[in-house]
Amino acid sequence: MKYILIPLLIWAPVGHSKEEKNWVLTEQSLIAALKEAPEVQALNESSVRSKFNEENFLENYQTKWTTEARLQDSNESAIASFIPTFGPTYYFATGLEKKSLQGVALSANVFSDQQSTNDRVIDQATRTGVLVEASLDLWKNLFGRTDKALLKDLRLQRKKQMMESDINHRVFELELRKTYWSLVANAEQLKISRKLLQTAQAQLRDGLKRQGQFIADKAEIAKFRAQVSSRLSTIDSLEFQRELLYQTLKDQLPQLANVKMNLGPYDVPSKVTEILLCARNLTAYKTVPWQNTRVDELLELIDQSYQQKKKVNARYSDVDLQLTSQLQVSGVDRGYSNSFDDFSNNGEAGYAVGLKLTVPLGGTQRRAKRHKEDADYLKFRSDRGKLEAQVRSRHTQTIKLAGLLQASIINLEKNSANLEESIRHGRAKFKQARIPLNTLITDQDALLNSRLAEIDTKLNVLKVFYDYFQTFTEDPCPSNNGLTVASLGGRQ
Repeated sequence: MKYILIPLLIWAPVGHSKEEKNWVLTEQSLIAALKEAPEVQALNESSVRSKFNEENFLENYQTKWTTEARLQDSNESAIASFIPTFGPTYYFATGLEKKSLQGVALSANVFSDQQSTNDRVIDQATRTGVLVEASLDLWKNLFGRTDKALLKDLRLQRKKQMMESDINHRVFELELRKTYWSLVANAEQLKISRKLLQTAQAQLRDGLKRQGQFIADKAEIAKFRAQVSSRLSTIDSLEFQRELLYQTLKDQLPQLANVKMNLGPYDVPSKVTEILLCARNLTAYKTVPWQNTRVDELLELIDQSYQQKKKVNARYSDVDLQLTSQLQVSGVDRGYSNSFDDFSNNGEAGYAVGLKLTVPLGGTQRRAKRHKEDADYLKFRSDRGKLEAQVRSRHTQTIKLAGLLQASIINLEKNSANLEESIRHGRAKFKQARIPLNTLITDQDALLNSRLAEIDTKLNVLKVFYDYFQTFTEDPCPSNNGLTVASLGGRQ
């Protein structure tokens, strides 16, 4: 148990919280923990919000039931004897209204209004009937062409958002897996460093023994001690890196904040062999394997969405011409009952037809239209160009990187094997005083660096391909087996 001394001579133990539980960390257990990650919840939220945007637009076209009741009264004096003051006045109407995607708006109401004058010359004059109204867009939104384009664009955006959400689920999963294999690489480097530390400590003990026999001098012992300190420093640095990696995982998966992670079993050679086999298969593609990515689907959605935006923008600053019409059938008499009877038996019709023209004056709308067209075009070219470049460069560069890393692994493995043999013979020669101590220590340091570099290179191979799978999500490589979207939660 370690202790830290703080002011007032209070001793505080440094260790794990009592609430911490042991959790075995494997690639599969890490993937299983994804469902509750805030990042995943945020991705699910963006998909749901895209659904909301579409439904919010469609709200304007659903059938609505409206009811209105109004009372008006006044005790004001009449302005002139022939201009009566009305009060009280009662009005009630209820009915349905509907706006369609064809550019037509309809409403039908049953109404009744009753009026009286203060002097009661007119007393309870009541009108009861039915009022039907209709309006039709004759130019800007003729047959609903603008509204339909907006709706289609929203649906395309929703589909694009859900597809991007699926891809980003995979990206997040692969980033976690990269962190996991970084922890595995760190564990392997710690094993090698601790093993070489034991060798350095054994050499130090042997040196101290030979010093007692007056064979080794103080300089030799100092070099052995320095080598032990160097090994300990390397181990401390690797343990620091390990804790940073654990912190990264806990930041990404907050539900693991109070667990003590312990690496479970893993098989580095099999994993590296599997990845290198995938690299070999990758070189068999003569062109970019678009069938292994969903980016081509995204590009198609981007194209379609831009076409809908162009349709909307084409009518942005147009004149607005509306045809409006009303048809009313009503009965008039004293009191509600009598007016209803008159409506039922002798209802008379009235109508109104009109045109409403709205013409934008000045150049503000035209300038706004031009800027909107430019902005939509630039975004279209940017989104499309970025995705296309990502697919092509990721494929070609991964092939090159995989080849270089594979060659590097082979050379590092040969280098490590040669250094081990050199050190094995060097120890015997050193004891026979045939080579200086510096030569032996240099070879041992070189072996440590070669082994650590070998592990880093293998890790880089994994990272390169996990980055590749973020774009080529459908690649058949076994290491690309991940989660389905449904298993990550969220209603689709």
